[in-house]
Amino acid sequence: MTLLVLRFLNIFCAGIITGTWVVTQLALIPARKHFPAESATKLHHVAERGIDRFNPLCAATSLIAGVLILVLHLSPTRTSALFTAVGCAGNLGAVLISVLWNLPINRKIASWSAGAVPPEYPQIQQRWDRGNLARTGLGLVAFASYVLSAL
Repeated sequence: MTLLVLRFLNIFCAGIITGTWVVTQLALIPARKHFPAESATKLHHVAERGIDRFNPLCAATSLIAGVLILVLHLSPTRTSALFTAVGCAGNLGAVLISVLWNLPINRKIASWSAGAVPPEYPQIQQRWDRGNLARTGLGLVAFASYVLSAL
């Protein structure tokens, strides 16, 4: 029963965070490029504020559940444990990119007043986009590994 609850939390929360990053990568980033800088930064801020309400909690829950599965030796096979470990590594990597790369840029963009977007905005946004691409890739690896660990 413990394994089922932890595995559910692990996969469910990893799916939420990864899905959010994929939608951002495939829909929000391309859409934002069609707006003037002032509107694009507003879209960025509004979207991130909404996402930041649940993504950090889901990322932490997924990672903690995966670590508990490993620490409590709940994986039924070595292969399952290996996939769980790979998932935890991907999950941790994505969280670190979020905290060290994307969140500081989010705070910088949020601090700009309306109509006062600096001329270096395109370069700042490209850095954020690269961070999102990296964490999306790691999130996909984590999610796929967690699913494979449950099979």
